[in-house]
Amino acid sequence: MREELKFGSQNAQLAWEATARLLTEEVPYNGDILARMKSGSKDNPLTLFIPWGVRPEGNFGSSELQALDFVQNYRQLLTGYCIPNNVLLMPADVYAIEINGYKWETTTAYFSRVWVEAEKRNFQVLPWSVIRKQNRARYETVLQWEANPESLWRSIPKSLWYQNLLMAAYRRSAQKGDSAITKAAFDYLKERIAEARVIESVYRPIKLSMVSPKKDDVVDCDLPRLYILPRNLRFPWIDGRGI
Repeated sequence: MREELKFGSQNAQLAWEATARLLTEEVPYNGDILARMKSGSKDNPLTLFIPWGVRPEGNFGSSELQALDFVQNYRQLLTGYCIPNNVLLMPADVYAIEINGYKWETTTAYFSRVWVEAEKRNFQVLPWSVIRKQNRARYETVLQWEANPESLWRSIPKSLWYQNLLMAAYRRSAQKGDSAITKAAFDYLKERIAEARVIESVYRPIKLSMVSPKKDDVVDCDLPRLYILPRNLRFPWIDGRGI
């Protein structure tokens, strides 16, 4: 048993070193990432968590396929180091429809394509609306104590609010009035913080982020995350450069 644990620890270290060579950004919680690689087992595989946003124009294209293939290759890398793992891909349907005001038909058509391609690669697919419903009590607790507007306004750097969050809400939201943009920014923050807390408590995953760190730093709380996806494949894929 002791030899098995030693072997598993060595494999996890090698897997982490291979992962580090893929990093495009510095990552927080390196120790937690390595610990979760070590804890992956046949009975309790490591979860690779991927939140997946919708394209603003709703068109599924080659960038999505390349990103999915990249994740599949990374999964195979971990398997090669004897780290059992699953991919949980989470369509961000709540953000698209409830917060940004995208059309239901466009959003569901896009995510249907993502769903089909993800399942071809044996990824589990669970929309945020489903995960939220399954964990409603935990979600409501986070909103009440951690992600209410007063707490958010006190804790968020104002430069980040004005330079990043409001501008991002303006670009994303179908509504362009000042009050609608402010509400969309707060709603996005609340939902992201609640999502991070719920996902961490239920799955204890490693997140494979599809966006830049500046979009994650305020809202991902203690969720260990990796930035290994090439920058040109990051969301929102509008012009092939990512953000």
